Amino acid sequence: MDLQWYHYAMGAVFLIAAALSYKTPRAWLWLSVMFGAYATSIGYLRYYEGMEQTNTVLNLVPNLAYLDGWHWTPLESAWLPPSAIAAFMDMSAAFLIHRFGRERWETQYLFIGCLVMMGANLLFFTGVVMGFPPLPPQRLLGIILDAINVALVFTIAGTGAADILGASYGRYNSSRLMGWFLETRNALHKPYKRKLWGE
Repeated sequence: MDLQWYHYAMGAVFLIAAALSYKTPRAWLWLSVMFGAYATSIGYLRYYEGMEQTNTVLNLVPNLAYLDGWHWTPLESAWLPPSAIAAFMDMSAAFLIHRFGRERWETQYLFIGCLVMMGANLLFFTGVVMGFPPLPPQRLLGIILDAINVALVFTIAGTGAADILGASYGRYNSSRLMGWFLETRNALHKPYKRKLWGE
């Protein structure tokens, strides 16, 4: 499977975040969940693109039809669009974070990020299937989703790095900057449970 260079870069970002999070065991859990969702989405996208290339694609409606015997058939009726699979994976990650997350950095920042990615994929899916809203270029959608993914992984890595530094200093010292830093770290780890729909 021929991966684009930025997929390798994303893999490196996940590895760096894991290395920075060795003092935050729960960070490894969410890195695993997010990497699983990312890898599944990218794997299905590559498979889907391979199926497009093996079929004759109608030039007037690029990437939306293939030749089935003597009839043109919408590609979406044969294979589920990658945006639908990606939305499902983001929804699954959001559900797991909502269900098992304990602290603010998990159930607020990671949860909201996964919901935003799910919403972007659903909008693209409805644009492909129904023609509305107008579709942005596939590359632009990929850039937006990868940027959100990187921001979420940096949130995890930043929390892990904060735990490493916090363990090094242990207590507040005379530095106002260190006091602000430790307060921010404590706020990230504050127990926080998001409630949905009057739970």
